[in-house]
Amino acid sequence: MGKIFNTRPLLALVIIFFVILSLTMLECSESPVKIDNGFPPADSNDKFVGLCYGPHRDNEDPNFGIQPTISELSEDLAFIKNLTLKIRTYGVADNLEQIPVLCEQYGIDCYPGAWISRYECENEIQINNLINIANQNLSHVKGLIVGNEVLLRKNVSEQQLIDFILEVKSATSLPVATAEIWKDWLDHPQLAQTVDILLVHIYPYWDGIAVEEGASYVLEKWNELKAKYPNKTVVIGETGWPSQGGVRGNAIPSEENQKSYLSDFICMAKTNNIDYFYFEIFDEKWKSKLEGEAGSHWGIYFSYGSPKPHLIDLIPESAQNGINRPPRVVNPTEATLPLYVYKDGCDPLNSFLSSGWMGELATLIGNDTTFASPTDIIDELYTNNPYSGESCIRISYTPSAGQWGGIYWQSPVNNWGLYPGYDLSNSLAGYDTVKLSFWVKGKEGGEKAEFKTGGINDPTLNYSDSYGPISTGVLTLTNDWKEYSLDLTGEDLNMVIGGFCWVTNYNQNPNGCTIYLDEIVFMGITAGIGNRGNVIPVKFSLSQNIRKGEK
Repeated sequence: MGKIFNTRPLLALVIIFFVILSLTMLECSESPVKIDNGFPPADSNDKFVGLCYGPHRDNEDPNFGIQPTISELSEDLAFIKNLTLKIRTYGVADNLEQIPVLCEQYGIDCYPGAWISRYECENEIQINNLINIANQNLSHVKGLIVGNEVLLRKNVSEQQLIDFILEVKSATSLPVATAEIWKDWLDHPQLAQTVDILLVHIYPYWDGIAVEEGASYVLEKWNELKAKYPNKTVVIGETGWPSQGGVRGNAIPSEENQKSYLSDFICMAKTNNIDYFYFEIFDEKWKSKLEGEAGSHWGIYFSYGSPKPHLIDLIPESAQNGINRPPRVVNPTEATLPLYVYKDGCDPLNSFLSSGWMGELATLIGNDTTFASPTDIIDELYTNNPYSGESCIRISYTPSAGQWGGIYWQSPVNNWGLYPGYDLSNSLAGYDTVKLSFWVKGKEGGEKAEFKTGGINDPTLNYSDSYGPISTGVLTLTNDWKEYSLDLTGEDLNMVIGGFCWVTNYNQNPNGCTIYLDEIVFMGITAGIGNRGNVIPVKFSLSQNIRKGEK
């Protein structure tokens, strides 16, 4: 006869388990506990603990240099003060450096972030601005963020990122963080030991996890990081769920799932005393180019400022009416002569960026590992024997058989016709000659290249260069500095997008070439002064060889 088990103790244990689980879930409806970075959760029964603030309205795009106006930022933050205790940001230049000052005005704790990219001069501006923000001693700036997913994007090396972090730490007294996905934190302990705060990004959606398991998945990764770095402050720097987009594994975007995940995550974070920044406040349309449809649907609010209907019950009552955020109207930038494409490395007078990588070189920007790093191709801080100033541009390129490559200096950055450029038309009066002048030489002599201005024209987009293309034709360079010019007299300069272009191919340089450029400038000449350059106007069509390169 088999032994009969007494099931009453087991039943009692099951009942106790469900009682404990119920009590844990009830905690989510009570006041949150104090978060582990020491900031008191005042009014936290209404407000989110922390949110990610991407300020770009429709028609604004940081990848094209179209940043919000200060008035737009002020309008947003006057509203955001009703929504959250603190925010983190993604850049401290081109008006974004004013966000911490506005947070001080509106009483929002702020963690400003320096955006680290492949552009050396831009990185220098970001780091200097972040240090300047810290040294303003704003009471609501609680920490500094150096870079966002830099290892994931591979814009700079881990050591370069560490160097940036150490530079900021040595110049300020605030805690310093950087932000990476959870796997990169586990794989890079040296970086983790360098920062004061680990901002970890955990996205069940991107990892293909079903929404029902999303919050527990975040907790699992959180516990892995806390176990590996027990003496470090760890904060969830980003997590969220999109309301629209493609299905990834078991992860399905929808408004219902966005609400489910947000609710589950807040409960889990509160129960486990986890500090966080939830991603994000507003939808940002520009992100669809990087992440597909899901990229523009992470917001608690639509980009125009209305709350998503399914999320209203999770939003503080004082913020449930939303805010009016109309699309941005972007106009041409009024400019005067002289207008520099390049004056000196990181000079604030430089008004175009070398963002338009074309032909074979466009694959480099697409992370083709068969090429060298971008700075090996073009170094705009080259200090050996510039024509003038402290630096010049060095370009080194060996075309593959049958291939060509080129770089356009554009305004705004990466602009092939989506946004307007400079309007020079009101600055031409009084000049007898208008030209684009530049100095160039080869490393050995005999290098061949072609130089152009204007001519960016995509009929599917809203804007095109109002002149050109105008070219030098193929030049054979000497190893001494020599000035050339492109004659723009009489040209319509009310829309200048493609400021300057260098291009070459395998037939011209089968063994590769290294050239140097300096003092690239749009300028006017009055009668009697004379024309210093070799004016070589040649018009031709770019349609056969222009190809869009991305940042």
